[in-house]
Amino acid sequence: MVNSIPFDPRLALGQLINEDDIKALQNIAEVEKPLGLAKDRLDNLILTSYRLQALIQQLKAMKVSPKKMEKITNERTTVKEEIAQASVEYLRTAVRVLREVKKVERR
Repeated sequence: MVNSIPFDPRLALGQLINEDDIKALQNIAEVEKPLGLAKDRLDNLILTSYRLQALIQQLKAMKVSPKKMEKITNERTTVKEEIAQASVEYLRTAVRVLREVKKVERR
């Protein structure tokens, strides 16, 4: 019967993976940050649009006059325009980040 767990010094933290590989992954993560921020902005705008639409439906169900809902419907239109702009910005950022990641991977 074994009395102790065998120890292999290579199992110490940081020696399982080459430090250069860890640094490369950190560099890639840093390059990808703008893409994550652009995606978060787009997702938040889409969520806001859904919430505004739900609010408009609730107000219609409560028979609120369209005149009183005008500011909300205008805001929904503005958010939809912002979604379109954010979508384009997200795609541009994705292309730029993809190129930058390729450069980092080549190093």
